[in-house]
This record gives sequence, structure tokens and C-alpha cells, in this order.
Amino acid sequence: AQIAQGAKVFSDNCAVCHSGASPDGGLALESFGNIQPAALSGLIEDRISRPAGDALLMPPGGSLGACDIQSITQWIADGAPEN
Repeated sequence: AQIAQGAKVFSDNCAVCHSGASPDGGLALESFGNIQPAALSGLIEDRISRPAGDALLMPPGGSLGACDIQSITQWIADGAPEN
């Protein structure tokens, strides 16, 4: 069930910049097929867990809420399944 919540987090907070023909950072996060590899590589968890003020913290407008971060990190820990 974590990905269901996570999917909304990605669509609400990531896809606006990380989608289309030229996604920011060359990273498209508009589909599970794009999100899962980025999650399993550690990239997503790294970016959402950085301290406030870090230039690489995502989303750039400010940190995700603690519940969203916990849902995403648990989903990644579970192997990032498509569920």
C-alpha cells in the first residue's frame, strides 16, 4: 500500500519537474517504470532525506512531510514493489 501513497507524492511533488521530453536532471519520475530504478539506486531516498537548506533536497520548495518520507523509505526497504 505504500506505493499507492507514494505514487500521489511523486505526482504531486516530483512529476512537475521530472517529466516530459527534458526532465530536470535527466530523471523522469512520471511512471512506476522510471520511479522504481531511481528508488532502488538510492537516489530518491538520498534527495528526500537531505537537511533543509541543502541544494539537492527535493522537492526544491521544501522537504516532504515526515509521513510521506516514511512511506517512501519503507516502500524502498520492501524492494520498491509495484503494489
